[in-house]
Amino acid sequence: MKNIFFISLLLSFSFADFIKISNTVVDRARGLQWQDNIEVTTNHGDWHQAQQYCKNLKLDGFNDWKLPSKELLLTIVDIRRFNPAINIAFKYSNGLGYWTSTSYARNHYYGKAWNVNFMDGYSRYKNIIPKISNRYVRCVRFSR
Repeated sequence: MKNIFFISLLLSFSFADFIKISNTVVDRARGLQWQDNIEVTTNHGDWHQAQQYCKNLKLDGFNDWKLPSKELLLTIVDIRRFNPAINIAFKYSNGLGYWTSTSYARNHYYGKAWNVNFMDGYSRYKNIIPKISNRYVRCVRFSR
């Protein structure tokens, strides 16, 4: 019984770090603010279009959005969930791939980038795709 209480206590703290505010979710632990509106389920394009979209995004009074790195995007994954495998604070998502700003640089080949698959929450070798591919976009900004 103590173990169940301890596990549920840990889970509640991880959810408490994420708070839904208007069209965003704030990650208080990391000082990040994530886009969370209907556009994250409808807006898609190639990697360069994703970069430009975030650069031009004006949301909830902020205009300093960027395409997240692979490491940042993985912080909102919840692998205990499936389709979408995303923290429960997020209202909008789908189980498809989302662009990251992280280029794949192995062997000096820069025509590919990482994406995160929110079906299962993983980003592994098969998630390295050509930058001309079509993926969804979720922007982030530093809130501190």
